[in-house]
Amino acid sequence: MNIEEYFGMSENPFKTTVDEKYYFQSIQHSTAFNKIKYLVDRMGGLSVLIGGAGMGKSMLSRRLIMDLNPDEYEVGLIIVIHTEIKGVWILRQIAKLMGVDSASDADPIGTISKLYEKLYELNSEGKKPVILIDEANMLTKKDQMEELRGLTNLEVQGQKLINIVLIGIPELEDSLKLDPPLAQRVTVKITLGPLQQSEIKTYIQHRLNIAKGPAGLFDEDSYNIVYNRTKGIPRLINTLCYNSMWAAKDLGVKKISADVLASVATNAFSHLGEV
Repeated sequence: MNIEEYFGMSENPFKTTVDEKYYFQSIQHSTAFNKIKYLVDRMGGLSVLIGGAGMGKSMLSRRLIMDLNPDEYEVGLIIVIHTEIKGVWILRQIAKLMGVDSASDADPIGTISKLYEKLYELNSEGKKPVILIDEANMLTKKDQMEELRGLTNLEVQGQKLINIVLIGIPELEDSLKLDPPLAQRVTVKITLGPLQQSEIKTYIQHRLNIAKGPAGLFDEDSYNIVYNRTKGIPRLINTLCYNSMWAAKDLGVKKISADVLASVATNAFSHLGEV
């Protein structure tokens, strides 16, 4: 029997993969979401979302994509998975996401020209192009950042033709320093931090509710343990709660106590050192 069956849940509520339906509107996530949404609504150009590993940046970005009405926005997502990609690759990926075929272009100038025409067309239709670049901290080459700067220059009658949202861990700050003119074009920069202690119970109950799990799965005393051992980092909260459910199943109990959580945390996070 798996933990879903044991606890009578429809699915695992504490998986660490990105699933938009589990998006949690914490105080910080709400502020970040609203600032970025406000900016793209007004074609504000370049925004940056920075946060440590496991803070929920990718979840927020996927929720933003879901929230942007396709009748009003042309939205694309790029996930950077390697530091050695060329700047021109980024340009061509953005062009492709905007519906531009650049495969036959001998040089980037042709791609830029086609992309400008497409963005101008979208602008004329009243649509707002938005490109989100996740794991943007993997952009560690000057030519990559210069290519992005070129796109921020695309305007018509004083209005930006494309919104770019860079998302990454704090090393993204170093990437921006590779091209100071690009860094100067950042309209808004948001730093996403951990959940507050007062939000831990609500976060856990939110995920349990979506998975149709038991509301009283965790003892009241256990939420302080969760916060103390995870420091409010959502990914670590999920990991701890998931492993605690397995521990409870192995013990044959249906309620997770603070003692079980503390014991599981010692094992589950031993490789992390101090969180």
